[in-house]
Amino acid sequence: MANPLARMRIAVAVSFLIAVVLFRASHAPAVAAEEWMVTDNPPGHGGGRIVVGLRSEPKTLNPVLATDATSRDVIRSSLRTSSISTARH
Repeated sequence: MANPLARMRIAVAVSFLIAVVLFRASHAPAVAAEEWMVTDNPPGHGGGRIVVGLRSEPKTLNPVLATDATSRDVIRSSLRTSSISTARH
């Protein structure tokens, strides 16, 4: 019969191998999913008009003074669209 120290080493080695196998299995590379943000359409052109449907008119377009929800929504919407167009150039 093997001594207790040898049994402990074997148990630790087996536990380590099981942990490695489980870790690798849980972090396996995912299958590439379909990309929803890709289009075959040609890019748009600069300029134009953005139309936003609102319940009321914004009180201001100044981000420092915007206290109502409508003003904040319009400002957020314009900042998002400007950052998107800036990132493309």
